[in-house]
Amino acid sequence: MKIGIEIRVDVTQIPKERIYVGKKGKYATFTSFVNLEEEDQYGNHGFVTMAKTKEEGRDTRLPIIGNTRIFYKDEEADQRTGSPEPSQPVGDMDSEIPF
Repeated sequence: MKIGIEIRVDVTQIPKERIYVGKKGKYATFTSFVNLEEEDQYGNHGFVTMAKTKEEGRDTRLPIIGNTRIFYKDEEADQRTGSPEPSQPVGDMDSEIPF
């Protein structure tokens, strides 16, 4: 299945210490959780935070700095290929997703 996701980030919320210089420019790493089945009251399907550093650990909660919205879903392609559902859950992410 192919999906198109629009990502909106409030760039004023990106801490300068999280921006790093790479070979071709300046970068920041983000994490996003997207729910393909539901949207919130604003039409968003997920949220964006800064990616956690190794030092911050698993239990650190970072502020939401943006949202994601699915604008395209190729459900027909998924039906044609007959992609099976994952056999095992990835993990318990429900506790971190606010919707």
